[in-house]
Order: sequence, then structure tokens, then C-alpha cells
Amino acid sequence: MTKMYRHGGEHKGGEPVQSSMLTNIVRNMIPIPLPAAQAAASKITGDTSFGFADASQAVQDEVALSVINARKRTGQNRGGTEYIDYSEEIDRDINSLSPKFLDAAIASVKSPDFRAATTFGRVSYSYDPKTDTYSVYDSYDFSPIKGDPSTAYGKTRKALGDREEGAAKLIGTFKGSDYEDKKTSNDYSHVKRFMSELGSYLKDTPPTTTRMTFKKGGKVKYRSRVNEAGNYTKPGLRKRIFNRVKAGSKGGKPGQWSARKAQLLAKLYKAAGGGYK
Repeated sequence: MTKMYRHGGEHKGGEPVQSSMLTNIVRNMIPIPLPAAQAAASKITGDTSFGFADASQAVQDEVALSVINARKRTGQNRGGTEYIDYSEEIDRDINSLSPKFLDAAIASVKSPDFRAATTFGRVSYSYDPKTDTYSVYDSYDFSPIKGDPSTAYGKTRKALGDREEGAAKLIGTFKGSDYEDKKTSNDYSHVKRFMSELGSYLKDTPPTTTRMTFKKGGKVKYRSRVNEAGNYTKPGLRKRIFNRVKAGSKGGKPGQWSARKAQLLAKLYKAAGGGYK
């Protein structure tokens, strides 16, 4: 079958589609992010119609902007979008089936561009320059994409079903002038950056508890647990850098630890010749 998202849909009249009342009820009853909830609801009810009216305004905006980006990229008034039209980060991760599970879960809630890319995905469009109107079409079918099917995201896609595309349906229309001053949110990149910084913070922050030993006379001696896990090839070097970074003001207040300081510590430790076991 011809890939409609590459060549543009063919609208034969009528209003944009939207999910049935039953599908809406089922989708809203499932306590999971929109992309997964819609996929589950459509499998339960057999209703694969999903239009602009079923999505939030933020998701509609991201789809519309991806269409505008596709038209700019191709120079064609009729065609289809690719994941690159959302963002380079989304294009790389979805096409390689490599989003980390936790990143994808949080992005499905916090990132409109990721929700749009994983719910509507690639769509087809036609543009009428006389009325400045874009018509957007989709078949909501989870068509196959290349990538490693053994990843968590790849297994999820397989569970949802890699099916060849069905007939493109009109899912919404919009005016190009409504988006003249708007840009894609790029929230997915922000989510990934936050999760990376959080991971570094949790990895390099020493435990808040300490062990203590008692010396003769009742004095208490506290022993650092910064390198208790024994993961570092040069624990002494790392501890000195840790103390210096924590006392400094770069990446946070002096004496306080932060995700930024954790990243700086890892960078300085590696630059000084430190490694990990």
C-alpha cells in the first residue's frame, strides 16, 4: 500500500474524525499517559479514529507545527511529515526505538511534542495557499519503523501492533497564520536533560547517613561514605574533587550539593584521570 504519510492524504469530504463515545470513555478510564491509553482503547473497541478534537490544544499545536515544518522542509503543498519535523531528538529516539522507559513515561505526561509524536506520529497534509488552510490526515495505525525491537520502547511498539497503514482520514484543519509566531516546544529535550541531570545527581550524591565509631574517651569519629561502593579507581582523587566542587559556587550554593555539581564532579574526575570499576 502507498505510504500516505509520505504523499499526502486524499479527503473525500465530511468533518474531521474523532473517537467514538465508547473509546473516549475507555481511554479516560485507563490511568496511563495519552499515547498508551489511546492505543489500549483502540484495541479494546476496534475504533482507530483519533482526531484533533480528541487531543489537548498543546498536542494539536505540536502536530500543526510539525506539518508546517514538513512543508518548509520539502517545499511541497501536499505531502507528509516525518519525526524530524517534531525535533531531532524525537526523530533519533523514535526511529531507533531507543527512548529510555522512564524518559518516555515522563515525557508522555510532561512533553506535548513527545505526546503528539507518539499518538499522531507521522501524518499527511495538503495546503491551500488561497485560504491559508492546512488539512491534516492520519490513519492511526502504528505503521512499522526501523530500530532495535529488543528495547523497552521497541517491545511496546510491537505489543501495540506494527500494522501497515490504512486509509488516511481527515483529523483536523488549521490556518497557517495562527502559527506564525509559534515554535515547537522542544519539551522532550528538556525532559531528557532533566532526567540525565537527576541521574548524575543520584549517582554522585553521597548518602545522607554516616557511620560512626567511638574512640576511647567517648569522642565520635565520623567516616565518609562517599566511596563506600568502591566504584572508583581513584577514590582519594575523587573525594578531593568532590570536596572542592561542593565548597564552590559553580553549579549551586557553596556547601550545597546539586545535579549541576554532580555533572561537574564527573567531568573533572574524568579529566584528572579518574575512572570507574
